[in-house]
This record gives sequence, C-alpha cells and structure tokens, in this order.
Amino acid sequence: MKKIDDSKLYLYFGLVTLVIGILLGINFLYSALSVEKKVRELLASKDNVSQNFKKAYILLRDPQIFARHEYFDTEQDLHSAYKSAIELKLEKKEDLDKIIGSTYPGRTVREALRYFDNKVYYGKEITSDEKRYLEVLLDRRYKGARLGRNTMIFILLLSAVSACLFFVERKIS
Repeated sequence: MKKIDDSKLYLYFGLVTLVIGILLGINFLYSALSVEKKVRELLASKDNVSQNFKKAYILLRDPQIFARHEYFDTEQDLHSAYKSAIELKLEKKEDLDKIIGSTYPGRTVREALRYFDNKVYYGKEITSDEKRYLEVLLDRRYKGARLGRNTMIFILLLSAVSACLFFVERKIS
C-alpha cells in the first residue's frame, strides 16, 4: 500500500494560518498602541475638552474588527431585559431604561453612538458629563482588541501545530 504524503497540506495550512495570525496581530497592535492610547490621552486632557472629546469620538466611531457596533444589541438580550422588567413589576419607562442600560451594555453603546453622531453632526459641544459614554465605547474597543489578540494566539498555535506535523511527516516519509 502506498503511503500518502500530507506534508504539503500541513505546509500550506501552516502558512495560511501564520499569515492570518500576523494580520490579526497587526490589527491588535494598531488598536492597542495607536487608537486606544490616543483616545485615553484625549479623554484625560483638561483643556479644550469638547474638541478633544469630539476627536476621541471620531476615533472610537470606527470600531475594532472584533467589536463591531451592530452586534451589541440582540433581540434575545432585549427580550430578556423586558422579561426581567415584568418580573420586577416596573411601570415607569425610566426604570425600564435603567434596567436595560445597566444590564445590557450593548444598548448603552448603540444609544451613545446615536447621541454623539448627532452632537458631532450638528457641531454641539461634548461636555465632561458625557465622558462616561465615551469610556463605554473605549471599553468596547479595548475588549474587542483583546479578543483579537486571543484569536491571534490561537491561530498562531494552530500554525505551530501544523509546522510540527509538517516536520513529523517529512521524517516519516
């Protein structure tokens, strides 16, 4: 019986996963070292607060690849929130909004985006009281970047396993 040589399969799989891992690493480093750092500096500055907050928002408006804004609110989350509100016998809309906003941060993110889009579009000032919403957006970007980093590590481990299998297959053949 003829032995099958899988070394090319391992080699190509290893190279593809290595390239994907490198691209994910570049994405993570750009987000962590460039965007997040600059946003933190803008949010911490004490002078020209409104302009700095606008710049920070514009940087945060374009989400990190693993923290896309459209995935924050799901029907299941809102359904669970309304179910919780019924169980708590909430009658006021304000109380319901507090429960949903604190329990399901995705709603807070989506509302913050809509709110700041209007502020930037109409040229209104962003005050220091609104800084916490920018921090929510920064936190989402931070978490997305860390998810990208973890995915990069996993993909690079797959590449390393593939390289090991490649060398084992070469020795056997």
